[in-house]
Parts: sequence; structure tokens; C-alpha cells
Amino acid sequence: MRFVCTTLLVVLWLPAMPVGQAARMQYPDFSGTWTLVPQSPAPAFQTLWTGDPVTITQDETTITIEYVSRARSHQPVKLVYNLDGSARDNIDRNSLPVSQTRPSRASWRGGELVLTTIVPRVDAAGASDPVETTETLSLEPPSTLSVKITRHSKALTDSATAVYRRVKRPEPATFARGLIPDMPGSRRPMPDADQCRYFLRGSQ
Repeated sequence: MRFVCTTLLVVLWLPAMPVGQAARMQYPDFSGTWTLVPQSPAPAFQTLWTGDPVTITQDETTITIEYVSRARSHQPVKLVYNLDGSARDNIDRNSLPVSQTRPSRASWRGGELVLTTIVPRVDAAGASDPVETTETLSLEPPSTLSVKITRHSKALTDSATAVYRRVKRPEPATFARGLIPDMPGSRRPMPDADQCRYFLRGSQ
């Protein structure tokens, strides 16, 4: 009996991790700057993100996708999705009309993030025929982002997969110790402490 009680005390002493924190730990972080990888042959449509590169920012509550569109007026696009699954309206200022809002949702499916957007549309007869688009984001380590896109309406159903490569950040410039980087190839030595004191006395 004494052995059982001791074991229970050890188990109860272990700190419990909050359920929300444990759930967030399993989700990937898509943050970074991404550039589209060309495909051959190219599908009928490659991506709903009409700009390249694409910058993604992600925190505990939202994911934000930004780019400068190459379509229509080349306006910057900023799409924000709530990661708790609640709806949020986004506006693509390159679409017509300019004020057209697009209800959007985000949901986790294991290690994938599914973005669902309703794009208003009317058919040739003038009847409403909105297009539901889904973009399923998944990471393939170490630096590949796969986006599977599906479009569906009464008159349209198609899909494609776009692949993005993470853009490496430029490394900060480094200089040899004791050299002044004032000109390309310069190897002029930096003044030492005694020279600095001499210059300061001369300026007084």
C-alpha cells in the first residue's frame, strides 16, 4: 500500500499543460516569405494568390497572407483568417466591384490548414452562383509549402496544387576585424584607442 501511495504522489506532482497550449503545439507555423515554384506543364490555374512572393504571418489567433497582386490594378492584398474557425470578411481590391467582400474561414485538419472563401459570382443568366474555394496548406520540411486549391460552384469544379519555396533571408554583412568597410576591397585599418585620443586632443 505504501508503494501505491508514493506512486500517486509522484504522478500528481507533475505540472499539467493547459489543453489549449498542448493543442497549439501540434500546429505548424507557416510564417515566412514564399515564392512560387514553376510547374511544367502548368495547370489551368496555379494559385488564387495572384502575387509573388507571398508573405505569411501567423500568431496564436490569426494567419495573415500578403502580396502585391499582378492582376487588374496591382493593388496590395491582405487576407486575414481567424484560427478559431470563426468567419471573417476579406476584400480583394483587385476584384470587381472594388468593395466586394469575401467571407472566409480557417480550420485545422491535423497538420494542414484549410482556408475556405466564398467568392460572389453571377452566371450568364444573371443568377447568383458563388464560387467556394478551399486552399489546403501543408509544410514539407525544411522549406516547401504546398497549397492544394479547389474551386466549386454550380458551373465549375476544378483543382490544382501550387508549390512554394521559402525565401531565405539575406545574411548580414560581416567584415574582417580591424578593417573599415567604406569601399569595396578596402583594407584600411581602423584607428586604435591611442590614435582616437590623439584626434580628440587635437580637436579641442
